[in-house]
Amino acid sequence: MSCAALRVHVMEVYAANVVLDRPVAQSGIEAPVGVPPGVLDSYFDELVASGHIRREEDMLSLTETGMHEATWMRAAWREWIVDQLREWLPAADSDEAHAAKVDAAFERIVTRVIREVQAERERAAVQ
Repeated sequence: MSCAALRVHVMEVYAANVVLDRPVAQSGIEAPVGVPPGVLDSYFDELVASGHIRREEDMLSLTETGMHEATWMRAAWREWIVDQLREWLPAADSDEAHAAKVDAAFERIVTRVIREVQAERERAAVQ
């Protein structure tokens, strides 16, 4: 399994469990991809075997290792965003002020995107 694939699904579980504070089902990840429930069993078996995800029947949650990986990725994205926005922020602001502004914006954007993606998936599931 590629590192990128692992990270995508670790973050998907993180988004549901931590940001939306709701459980995520393996079938809920498979449906938007367009595969029948269970088709990705072996893939998720690898995520479980790697120690990143815990599975109880169809429900997925992060292990301590998975949470560490998700937290690391979130911090890396945040750092990249701060670097990209640094020249747009007022020069008079301190690095702490930059960080506080970016953190607040980052939280709002991430939460909104995750909620919009989830709402779109729920609408698609109804159709």
